[in-house]
Amino acid sequence: MSGRRHCNRRLAQSITLAISTTALLISCIGPAQAANHVIVSKSWNNVIEDYEGDFDESRHHLKENPGGRILQSEAIADFLPLPCNANGYSTCVPYSASALDLTSLVTIACGTCITLDITDGSTIDFSEGLNIEGKLEILSQANLVLKSPMIIVQGEWSIDYKSTPLTAPNPPVVIEMNGDTDRSFTPHSTNSAACGGSACNVGSKAIVVAGGKIDFDAMPQGCDSWVHISGTATLAGHTSIPTASPVALMSHTTTQFPVRPSPLTGCSDVLLSPEDNKWKPTVGVELATSNDGSWDGFSFYSQIKSRNADWMGLYRPVEDLIPCIRVGEGYILEAKIRLTTTFSQANSNCLSSGINCPKLRYSYMTNTNKVVWVTLVEFVPDYSQHSDNSWLTFRGSFEFTDDQINSNNIYAVMTLEGSEANIQMDVGEIQLSLPPASSYPDPNDPCGELLPNGNAETGFISPYESFVGTNKLTIRTDPQTGGNYFHLSKRSHRFSSPTISLLTGCTSEHAVYDFTATFRINSDAGDESMFIFKTYDPSDTALTGANASFQTLAICPKSSNSIGWITCTSQFTFGPEHEVSPRIEFLHLTIVDDSSDIDYDNLSLTFTGVGGNSQTSGSTIATAASTGVPIVGSTASCWGAGAEVLVTSSTLDAFDSSVTTLLATPSISNYYTAHLSSPNPSSDTSGPYAGEIALLSRNVEFRSDNSSNDV
Repeated sequence: MSGRRHCNRRLAQSITLAISTTALLISCIGPAQAANHVIVSKSWNNVIEDYEGDFDESRHHLKENPGGRILQSEAIADFLPLPCNANGYSTCVPYSASALDLTSLVTIACGTCITLDITDGSTIDFSEGLNIEGKLEILSQANLVLKSPMIIVQGEWSIDYKSTPLTAPNPPVVIEMNGDTDRSFTPHSTNSAACGGSACNVGSKAIVVAGGKIDFDAMPQGCDSWVHISGTATLAGHTSIPTASPVALMSHTTTQFPVRPSPLTGCSDVLLSPEDNKWKPTVGVELATSNDGSWDGFSFYSQIKSRNADWMGLYRPVEDLIPCIRVGEGYILEAKIRLTTTFSQANSNCLSSGINCPKLRYSYMTNTNKVVWVTLVEFVPDYSQHSDNSWLTFRGSFEFTDDQINSNNIYAVMTLEGSEANIQMDVGEIQLSLPPASSYPDPNDPCGELLPNGNAETGFISPYESFVGTNKLTIRTDPQTGGNYFHLSKRSHRFSSPTISLLTGCTSEHAVYDFTATFRINSDAGDESMFIFKTYDPSDTALTGANASFQTLAICPKSSNSIGWITCTSQFTFGPEHEVSPRIEFLHLTIVDDSSDIDYDNLSLTFTGVGGNSQTSGSTIATAASTGVPIVGSTASCWGAGAEVLVTSSTLDAFDSSVTTLLATPSISNYYTAHLSSPNPSSDTSGPYAGEIALLSRNVEFRSDNSSNDV
């Protein structure tokens, strides 16, 4: 059930709530022919127990209830809804402007509405009681204590307070029932005969719904009030988890992870836009602009004609770009390119042999008059699916160096060139930009996905690289789907593979991840393969790979040209060696093939639970300060720092339970890591006594003034 509480008029015409020092008891008393229903909620949360009390029709009252207290209804006829409320209520008047007399019984007239607009925590003392014939509402901005010896609801009482997170030990709205003297109320004229034509005695500390309704919605939707303990952990040297920055899953250390660079002041993510007009033809080139036969039928592009050398193409000075260039950060180049052959040349060299392909080069002259040329990125298209005389997307990535953008350089230019003589190069939509955020771990969710950008849709190979330096990892585009994928060429070993180093702070023991990968081995013979982890030894601080161990992540079926793309999946639980390893590398290993190109797509390693148990989205992990108590439940994101929680006993000894406070709940992926102010002595996670943790903090609290000896 959610946090919303209703009394259904079809089941009951009168509800009495008796507030004792230990429990809140709601009794729904209806006509004699209706089954009596008692609902007990000791802390007014979303965990409700149904109790069928013995019903004595001759006396028309409950003989007993779970709290041990007799609740009598003096009603001899049903309470009916008030007709004067049938058309709704007038515009709600703030309590602060209502001028109510609190020294006598306060009645909110039928058809009217009052909003308790107190926000400073002050107390409203209805010393003689509160009779709601119209409507009383309490909204989520409220901060108050409402005191009264009785509350009679003949109209409507609404509390709509779903603020999150639930943090403060003192809830913002407190309803305190006081006094130990029996109280009476006179029903509205509509129900004047309900108690025999006289006043109805309701006892002390009573909340009575007499023909009206209560609508309390004071718990965030989907917020669990308790979760199961599923494991234990120790956080060495930590007494709290900081909330200012993301925290790795159950890690003994706060992990640093790469974050997306921000543009320099006055600059944007896009260093060069497709609208840039500073590209010029190199010497001897005939340059024209056209949209005839463009990739979309209407966009304009540059036609680079009369080329008689591979260096002939376009160039652009970069002095105006240098103030915005971030050294050491990856940039993505994208452009539309078409290589057009002549009648005398059937295919371009790029198509036939993979040489003389388009490339972006960078040239600069130092202050010592030394001219330096650097190839930033070269485009080698997949001509198994493309051809000359057709548009291709040129996409690649590179980094600038300090030398290239040195302010003392005499000049610096970028050139787009590469194709052999007599090949016409058509170029459009040239763009140079920083990579998108999806190329990096989510700063609010660093452990949720350990293989970011696994679908290559950013057009940027980062954070992946070739494990063997002489291999080449590039991005290709499927002409049928338009989607990107990784292409590894020039393989020389069985372990020639894309690689990425995992965020080791996320690889704690017992952390469970789901793995998937789609790949294609470009070989007629084909091969079977596996994905593995190379786990560095804790003593290998220099990261040489000495004494590294290897673990199998997934064993995959055969792939070949005829079989095509295959998908390989598994579930992996990290062990103690992964928690202490300084580096864990992700690799693909073929069984025999050491030379065929391989395509990769949809690489993913996603957190799914702890201790081998698969968890649903929104699960929770809470960890105690020293001896950890990890717990797993669902959607406890509403548990905030400062909230009071009960950790139950997981033994036969009731004293093994404890009440403590959450210090922090930083969000990580589909779970939350909460830190307790004190550990629990008992934290078993299985068997008949498996522990639980319950949230005690609430937005709205009903309580007694403790003036009565009732139990």
